[in-house]
Amino acid sequence: MKFDEKELMKMWQETVLPGDNGQLAQKIIASIGQFDRTISWRNLREYAVGGTLMVYFLWQAIHPTVPGFAVLPVAGLVAMSFVMIYLWRSQRKNPPIDPSADAVSYQAALLARYDRQIKLLGTVKYWYVLPIYLWLLLNLAFIASLGWRIIFFLLVSVFAVFVAWLNEGYAVRKLRAKRADAEALFNA
Repeated sequence: MKFDEKELMKMWQETVLPGDNGQLAQKIIASIGQFDRTISWRNLREYAVGGTLMVYFLWQAIHPTVPGFAVLPVAGLVAMSFVMIYLWRSQRKNPPIDPSADAVSYQAALLARYDRQIKLLGTVKYWYVLPIYLWLLLNLAFIASLGWRIIFFLLVSVFAVFVAWLNEGYAVRKLRAKRADAEALFNA
């Protein structure tokens, strides 16, 4: 009786743990794919917005509408570049899935992806909110009225706190719950 390599690999994957591990491995692979697609779409939206803002800031730096405003677009370019580069570098760490791995290895890969996202979103106030917040505060120097400065400061501060909470609180809590579900796959 002769088996080809793919059949042997499939048989090995299915017999690593008791039960129907072939289906479990496929379920975990599907979860990894769905998770990667979700993150990719989120990043694509972030890159699109960041790229659009960078083009706008570059245009403003080359063609300032008001003399003395050249510092704002340059600072905006620096802030958006930092955010986009940080996001891009953090997402390069996802290794590809090994097709010859077993269900336990797939689960470990999924858990590692959740851990990386939890860590990334847990520090969003430093690499995402802070650079943009500082740029927005720099804009205060060009608002003439004290009343408008106070209103702008309050609005920007509330928005920054909301974005930090949305990522570090709500999103991290959701990811931790999904991670716990993924961790419990072999206990079911």
